[in-house]
Amino acid sequence: SPPLDKRPVYGRHSEHTGAKSAHAPLPFSFERQALPDPTIRALAYWALPPLPLFYCDQYDIPLPPGHKFPLAKYCLLREALNTRDDAHLFDLQPAPLITREDIVQIHDATYVDSFLAGTIDPQKMRRIGFPWSPGLVQRTLASVGGTLAATRIALQTGVAGTLAGGTH
Repeated sequence: SPPLDKRPVYGRHSEHTGAKSAHAPLPFSFERQALPDPTIRALAYWALPPLPLFYCDQYDIPLPPGHKFPLAKYCLLREALNTRDDAHLFDLQPAPLITREDIVQIHDATYVDSFLAGTIDPQKMRRIGFPWSPGLVQRTLASVGGTLAATRIALQTGVAGTLAGGTH
C-alpha cells in the first residue's frame, strides 16, 4: 500500500488547490499531519476507518438479450473490492430502500404509485429504458436509498459512497 502522504485526500477540491468555492467550509479538517516515522505512517494507514459503500446489485433486473445496460459490472465491482488485499478499508453494506414518502417529496405521487405497482404507462417505461419488474422497483429504491444514506454519512464524516448507478 502507498505511504500515507501519497494516498488520496478526501475533501472538497478547493481545500487542496486553493480555488475559491461557494460551499461553506467543512466542520472538520482533512489536513494530514506529517508523520516522521514510516512505522507510524503504516499504523495510521491501517487505523483508517472503513469507507462506507452501499450496493444494490442483489436486486436483479431481467433485461432482454442485447440490452446495453452493463448490469453485471456492479456485482463485479463489489466482488473486486471484497477480494482486494486492502478490503478491510471498505465497509460494504446493502443499500437501504428509500420510502415512498421520501420519493413523493420530489416526484409526482401518481407517477410514483404507478411505477411501484407496475401500472405505469408503457410509453413512460420505454423512456425509462428498462422493462418493468419487481426487481427494477427494488433496485431503484435501493439505488436512491443508498445515495441518500451515503450522503447523510458523508455530511457527518466527510466521505461515503455508493456502487450503484444508472437505475434511478
